[in-house]
Amino acid sequence: MKVHFIQHESFEGPGVLVNWCRARGYEASYTRLWLGESLPQSLQGVSLLVVLGGPQSPATGIAECHYFDARAEQALIARAIAGQVAVLGICLGAQLIGEALGAPFEPSPEVEIGFFPVTLTAAGIAECHYFDARAEQALIARAIAGQVAVLGICLGAQLIGEALGAPFEPSPEVEIGFFPVTLTAAGRAHPGLESFGDSVTLGHWHHDMPGLTADSKVLAFSEVCPRQIVGYGARVYGFQCHLEFDAEAIEALISHSAAEFSQPHPWVQPPDVLRQAETQEMNVLLWQFLDWLVR
Repeated sequence: MKVHFIQHESFEGPGVLVNWCRARGYEASYTRLWLGESLPQSLQGVSLLVVLGGPQSPATGIAECHYFDARAEQALIARAIAGQVAVLGICLGAQLIGEALGAPFEPSPEVEIGFFPVTLTAAGIAECHYFDARAEQALIARAIAGQVAVLGICLGAQLIGEALGAPFEPSPEVEIGFFPVTLTAAGRAHPGLESFGDSVTLGHWHHDMPGLTADSKVLAFSEVCPRQIVGYGARVYGFQCHLEFDAEAIEALISHSAAEFSQPHPWVQPPDVLRQAETQEMNVLLWQFLDWLVR
């Protein structure tokens, strides 16, 4: 495999990408624009094109930087994409990909230099190599068709909705912590939720919420999420809330979610508050619901 790097400046190179190529036994080639080297006329044999960063912007003209031709790089990127060559753009390179595809770059709200957390979007999470949302939805659909009881928690609840043709939606607010949920009239009448009372404090850790089918029923909601417990069928339920949390589960989430706590948020409790939460009552409620579900 051959990897070709477009490098704009001596001081903004490929870094450990070179080590990766060496470790994998891949061939690496370079266009060093600051040295006057020309962009490749052909990408034949290239499997991955990497366009690196630089102090320029896509709006920088040749008069300002004689060795940087944004339009020529965009044309090269467009040819790579059309030719099914994998393309990775870093910093300026990412902006040039957007430009090549007709999406103009924009100023970032703030200058950002240093090491700061980034948070994956739902789409980003879906890019996880070991997560196949469609395969899970197909499994859920087969389970439902086979009269298997199904309980989805958080993402699992959203996948149930998707499997039934109801797309997930962003929740009105991020919700991380322990907050009350209120049962609807349908929830209060539900035999599996009879111990919940009218309202109960449960665990939460979500940005999204499950979609609703024409036949589904919302059984519980919170102040900032209207779909906390959804009944999709006699034996199919989605819990956006987390009744399964215990101290170990909470600690694991805290340790993997530093970015969630980087800014104060009215519906995000800090780690020290989360660690003090008592979970036994809601754990018992979950057990009681499960006993009813598999009766």
